[in-house]
Amino acid sequence: MIRIIGIIHVMDISSRVYSAIDYYSPSAVAIELDNKRLQALLSNEYKKRLSITGIISSMQRRIAMSNNIIPGAEMLAAYKKAKMNDIPVFLIDDDIEETYSKIRSIPFREKFYIFMETFFSLPFSRKYSIDELLDNEDLMLEKFKKRYPTLFNYLLEERNRNMAKRIKEIEERYQNVLVFVGDAHLTGIKSLIPDAEIIRLKDFLKINFPNNSFNFSIRIS
Repeated sequence: MIRIIGIIHVMDISSRVYSAIDYYSPSAVAIELDNKRLQALLSNEYKKRLSITGIISSMQRRIAMSNNIIPGAEMLAAYKKAKMNDIPVFLIDDDIEETYSKIRSIPFREKFYIFMETFFSLPFSRKYSIDELLDNEDLMLEKFKKRYPTLFNYLLEERNRNMAKRIKEIEERYQNVLVFVGDAHLTGIKSLIPDAEIIRLKDFLKINFPNNSFNFSIRIS
């Protein structure tokens, strides 16, 4: 079976990721990383080598749930926990440099909108509650797709297709696959793998894992 858990990269849920791997005891773990990002995280050169570009930082402010280009501690936690438990772990995301190359080729109109939003958002800083992000995810993504159709395709639709293909290939070798991806990818991947069990972040946070305690905070500025 395939079980896919949605996470968010602006929220520290590493201990809960650890608990999920122990609780579900998968035969394989798949994570939304490529090798370059994994090595950057492992070497503590994450910010230095893979800093978020102006385009991505703008999307993070406006549509935090859709910005899954650069994952954080929760993906590294899944990788380390799988290794600790002697579980095969697979990197299922596209190469970060190839994704950035595609982003740079988006139409001028979308670049202009991004520039304007980035420019006008610079003087401001806003705090988003986790409930606000989770409750409005579909609406935020719908607006994102309408305003930035090419960017939406590169960040979400194309990566969803590629990750779904890799997940299905892993399932052919392992019976019980646990997958961690950004919550914004769940709907798209589910449409490509109908039999997969999907656990959205808001539901993941409610699961009472044995011996699990965690705190989280969120700030986007």
